[in-house]
Amino acid sequence: MGSRIPDKVFAYCEKIALKIARGESWLSDWETLMKTMYTTNGDKALAGALGLPSTIPPLAYSSSDLDALVKKFDEELTQLGEDGQIANIDLQDQLQKTQQTLQLLTTVKKQLSDTALNVVRAIG
Repeated sequence: MGSRIPDKVFAYCEKIALKIARGESWLSDWETLMKTMYTTNGDKALAGALGLPSTIPPLAYSSSDLDALVKKFDEELTQLGEDGQIANIDLQDQLQKTQQTLQLLTTVKKQLSDTALNVVRAIG
């Protein structure tokens, strides 16, 4: 997958998506998002990474451009959700392996302790 959306931009996208879902006005948030994208360190490279033309002023996007951007953000959100699920499964697998290792070490420790106790009893 390509580059990840920076946190600040992602936060604005979430806010816009919620407003769209609620049927609320979201254009002022869109303007803020565009200003953020064009004034952060990433500037035009960030816009380019998101598939936006870097030479067009932020408010000059057509409806189809906005639809394409919303689709791209939706795909990115979906991928982030899938990545999170995969990471969670990996984490569960690692936890299970750690628990198995701990159980093995506990068993070995008990066997060593029992062996040492039997040696002490045999000597005594």
